Amino acid sequence: MTPRNERRLWALLPLALGFLAPIIAVACIAPTPRVFITGRGLFIVLFLVSTSLVPFAALSAACAWAGHRLPPPRMRCVALSGLAGILIVFIPGYIQIFTSTSSTAIVGAFFLAFECFVALVIALVVGWAISRALPSQHRKA
Repeated sequence: MTPRNERRLWALLPLALGFLAPIIAVACIAPTPRVFITGRGLFIVLFLVSTSLVPFAALSAACAWAGHRLPPPRMRCVALSGLAGILIVFIPGYIQIFTSTSSTAIVGAFFLAFECFVALVIALVVGWAISRALPSQHRKA
């Protein structure tokens, strides 16, 4: 894969995951498939997709920016650490929201988006630090 195509891949992959992750989470956690048929269920899914897209879009923007400044192996490390940071907070958060019996649990989706964003920033810094330790192609072994 050429470096240009790899930059495009890591810039678009987080957006695709941002659309798919809440739908997959709802499909796995929902008690019955009827959740998607009702208007209320569809609204909840669209609401979750729109709120959870924020950290994935931020990761996509960070990958697009870093793609022009970092070599592909370092960018891969930063992107994967960012994805891991989002998903470490995202998956347990969705499980808590959907298994809650509270009528206002869906409001947690707003807070979950900000928690994922904070986790993303921390993961990007950690990924960047780890990528600094990767062997460079310019250094002689």
